[in-house]
Amino acid sequence: MIFYMLIALNIATSVLCAAEEVTLPVNHCKRNSTDYSACLKITIEESWPQLVEGIPEFDFPRLDPLFYGYSKAAFNRGEIYGELTVLNVIITGLKNIHFLTLRSHFYDDSYRFEVDVKIPRLIVDGDSNAIGSLGGLRMGGKGHFNVIAENVRATCYVTAHAENDTLVIEHFRVSPVVEKLKLHLNDFFEGNKELNDLLETFLNEFWPSLYRTLIPIAIDVWDQWSTNFSNHFLSKISISQILP
Repeated sequence: MIFYMLIALNIATSVLCAAEEVTLPVNHCKRNSTDYSACLKITIEESWPQLVEGIPEFDFPRLDPLFYGYSKAAFNRGEIYGELTVLNVIITGLKNIHFLTLRSHFYDDSYRFEVDVKIPRLIVDGDSNAIGSLGGLRMGGKGHFNVIAENVRATCYVTAHAENDTLVIEHFRVSPVVEKLKLHLNDFFEGNKELNDLLETFLNEFWPSLYRTLIPIAIDVWDQWSTNFSNHFLSKISISQILP
């Protein structure tokens, strides 16, 4: 249950960081300048309202609210096992992101970016189909979930290289930290309200421990998704436009 919340949250932070790469074609910062990272951070902040609304010419989606249609994953960490599918996920709150720091590193045709962001509140709403076990407790079924995450901080680690005049992302890892979380479940256990409420209470009480256990899995799963997301847009742009 907590795992597909992490997936949805990681989608949000991944899109935030991937969108930063799309803003690069309009920046006025020169790569060999001493203040390149600071200049790029300012440009991203200025461009963010436009990105939130979407960029049709790049087939870039609206970011707030953000719709994510489908994802499937499996995990096995000792006493925690599960297979889950999330559907029709809607994420709101990305428009209020704060860009804290940005660090860029260049070596020949290799590139590395690190971006720290903070989001005051994210609301993640969607449907799921899950089976699994937590210790001796088996759980599963279809249902609806709503997650409110507050004071979300994330660091995006991006490695890339130049190829055929385009910037190709190799890895796009996002590491989120959540200060406060509230989870609501509806209609799980085939409508059994007592079991539904029991699981909801358990997850809301012990989510920090579950989060620490499962977040490494979510980071690995969404490395590939975030990389593909970024490359879809960067393939349309010359690297000379992205990194002047």
